[in-house]
Amino acid sequence: MDSGAAGAGEVGADPVGVTAEALVLSRGTNPEIIREDVPGLIITRGVQDDPVQIWTKGPAVGMPVMHTPDAHIVAKVL
Repeated sequence: MDSGAAGAGEVGADPVGVTAEALVLSRGTNPEIIREDVPGLIITRGVQDDPVQIWTKGPAVGMPVMHTPDAHIVAKVL
């Protein structure tokens, strides 16, 4: 998981996890990606011949996080 460390002036971060599709591509005797490079966003494409179908799938795993949620104020200005 990405640490999502804050820099100066940043309100939050978007740490990413690992998708199930990325885990499948990193397993087996001939993995298509290595385990250390498993992404939180992966695009796959599939083809079927009869009937002809071409599809694309783009799953992602992420969670926006505020570094100091107690320091933020939501107000209605009149």
